[in-house]
Amino acid sequence: MNVTLRHYTNAWSGSLYEDWSYYLIDSGKIEKKIEDDTLLDAGEILIQRVTLKLLYDGSVQSTLESADESELHVFHLVVNLPESGSEKVVFAGALDLRTVEIDEIEKTVSFDIIGKLGAIILTQFGAPRQQNVNVYDSVGASSSDTVTMGTMSNNNINIHIDDENGDPKDVADGAFEAGQVFEYTDGGTVKRFLVLKFWREKREHDGVSYYDGVIKPQCPDNGTDCLPDSTYSFSSSDNEYDKNFFGKDIYIYDDSGEITALDGLQIITAMLNKVDTGANVNYVGLTSYPISRLESFDILTFDTPDNASDNLKDLAKTCEVWLFVDSKGDYLVWNRFALDYGDSISADPVYIANTSPVKRYAMDIAKKVKIEIDGNKGVTGAMTDYNPYFFRGQEISKSIKAPYNSTDQNYLEEEALNRTQDYLNFYGKRREGKELSVILTKDTYFDFDLLDLYNSTYYVNGIEIDLDAAIIKLQLIEKNGHTS
Repeated sequence: MNVTLRHYTNAWSGSLYEDWSYYLIDSGKIEKKIEDDTLLDAGEILIQRVTLKLLYDGSVQSTLESADESELHVFHLVVNLPESGSEKVVFAGALDLRTVEIDEIEKTVSFDIIGKLGAIILTQFGAPRQQNVNVYDSVGASSSDTVTMGTMSNNNINIHIDDENGDPKDVADGAFEAGQVFEYTDGGTVKRFLVLKFWREKREHDGVSYYDGVIKPQCPDNGTDCLPDSTYSFSSSDNEYDKNFFGKDIYIYDDSGEITALDGLQIITAMLNKVDTGANVNYVGLTSYPISRLESFDILTFDTPDNASDNLKDLAKTCEVWLFVDSKGDYLVWNRFALDYGDSISADPVYIANTSPVKRYAMDIAKKVKIEIDGNKGVTGAMTDYNPYFFRGQEISKSIKAPYNSTDQNYLEEEALNRTQDYLNFYGKRREGKELSVILTKDTYFDFDLLDLYNSTYYVNGIEIDLDAAIIKLQLIEKNGHTS
């Protein structure tokens, strides 16, 4: 099979690339799975890696000698489809400089390229929210005015403007927008709150009517520590941040315009689009995932995500989705318990190279959930060391608290408990499966995707593509499992 290797610099695709096909010795094997096989790690994203081997000469040598972390080097493995002859990218990945190994005797080099999801660890994210320059402009005040805010009896924040003569002025309509973050220093303490809603209220003083602004705030600690201790005067050091997270609105609102939840799927999408600008992110089996713990705005959407890879993995688990790249190069965010949305696939028997005997895949609860014995309740599933999922008994609780160790995001601990019974049902069953090896002789065989359905009975749990051998292997697992 004719395999082309293309090299891009600081771009995931486009018309500007170098053709490195001449140097390609081994294109490795491409493996995909809906989740990592790690024990006690239900739903862990599988980070794809493909190991390439090339001649260490010419453009390859000069590029690798000067490569550093400031540049993104992307590679496409491209094939000519057997029937139509058209081109298809079968894998796109970014160079992992840590894996470069040079054989000076053979004059060859090998290195890993990491798939799009894994490449998030190579991305310099920068600040997730844009900072607005002048808070005075937002509220409609001039430099000679005095702008103050204070805590109301209901823990809302009142914003008031006095002109240079001490007379009240109207706070501008729309001075703040739900989703913005305001940061200020009060008595030497940096405070920050999320604007859940902003409106104006009419006041009267000495016969003069005017409008103050009112903010319903959300503190990072879910308490009142972000509120002003007394009347606070705005200053030039105050920071007002845009509502969008990497350019995307990530909130869920009620009919009045008040924020009621963060949308976990929109946060995932914003992070993916930061890595891969303009890429398609498609949802399957769900349209949103409300994270009602609004105090998590701070750690999820404000601080620069230096631990972006962990954030993405943990969000996918919290939102109960599988996250992977399909055969078209689009991102799929897939409801983890919806196995009926995949395309139906088939293979001409004459091109089936091998079918393994039917066997039971050990997808039982002992593989993904730590088993504990409770004398009163019998066998119960308990995820005490894997978070944020936490199973306690067969009384499925939606409010159990558990530690959240991976990124210190203890705010998400309850969000993943909405469908705990689904986890017990899915991972608590044994499922028959088989491996199907198909010779890559038809264009449609290159379109096989994870979670496609085979004979309506099996779903595709894993894919392995060997371009050198022109073989694709499908790991098929039955949809309906067995409890015994």
